[in-house]
Amino acid sequence: MVCRIIILFGLRQTLGFFYEAIDAALVEIERDFPGQQVSFLGHSIGGWVARSYIAEVLGEEVAKVKVASLVTLGTPHNSAPADSPVAALDQTRGLLKYINDNFPSGWPLDRKRVACVAGKGTSAPSELSSLLDLSSERIWDKTRGRSKLIEETVALASYLPLCGEALGVEGDGLIPVQTALMPDTSHVVLEDCNHASFVPTLGRSLLLPETYKWYGSEGLIDEWSGLL
Repeated sequence: MVCRIIILFGLRQTLGFFYEAIDAALVEIERDFPGQQVSFLGHSIGGWVARSYIAEVLGEEVAKVKVASLVTLGTPHNSAPADSPVAALDQTRGLLKYINDNFPSGWPLDRKRVACVAGKGTSAPSELSSLLDLSSERIWDKTRGRSKLIEETVALASYLPLCGEALGVEGDGLIPVQTALMPDTSHVVLEDCNHASFVPTLGRSLLLPETYKWYGSEGLIDEWSGLL
């Protein structure tokens, strides 16, 4: 019991900022649309922030009445396999494991109301030697305004700690497909879809070219919006 209390305290401390923002949004929604159900849409880690909020803050009885659906986009739901050499490198410091252990597959929502969307826009190289190919078209594709070399390098570095493997793994450039799909929920995998439309920096974020499609790109939205 003591351990559980400590974990719960840590969860609220860690996600308190997000919980407060969701609280405020729900107050506005209830004011403008009284009595209406709400659909939660979470991108990246926002997906499991939404999972924890629905279970921890709303609770089972309220969630079943108030929440219409939960849809996540490129959310790292699944931890690396326990027998993976990178399993101990938990970037969430136990937070994701706690969420998965206590709120599996979007509980307390009916699993038919939970959907996970993954992107298949960037494959990590099948061999490390591919990164040594410094041909001009790999370094910079002028037509598309992109660098396949950089994209594959980032994917390799991101996929490995998330799923325990990287070579040949497909994902959205940051989140592997297998990491983004929770068991026993609805799944949609989008072709040519990457994680985000920008790169965060200390200053203004850098917008990526339109050829770098992501979950919010025109055409791709239609493939998952019906899940809401």
